[in-house]
Amino acid sequence: MLTAHVDEARVVAALRAGAIGYVRKDAEPELLLTAVRAAARGQSMLDPSIAGSVLQEVVGESEGLTERELMVLRGLAHGRSNKKIAAELSIGEETVKTHMGNILSKMHMA
Repeated sequence: MLTAHVDEARVVAALRAGAIGYVRKDAEPELLLTAVRAAARGQSMLDPSIAGSVLQEVVGESEGLTERELMVLRGLAHGRSNKKIAAELSIGEETVKTHMGNILSKMHMA
């Protein structure tokens, strides 16, 4: 989703509605390009300028997530790619995608 709205409620609502990512339309061109490429690969991406506040709201609803799923969620919220999250956690990119699917399912966003 490309938008001017950055309040947490809208971001969470967009993710619940099926958005794979969320980026401000006034974001740097490199970030926009990264987000489009990530979406084309089926990867999630949140604009780093809003990720922290969204993470706090989402983590408040994260009961039932495993510690590893929370680690993946934190990486996503900090704007990291699936590849970067995988490297940081010493797991494969497909495992990150699996965790993301579990997270979205458990939080009723998928």
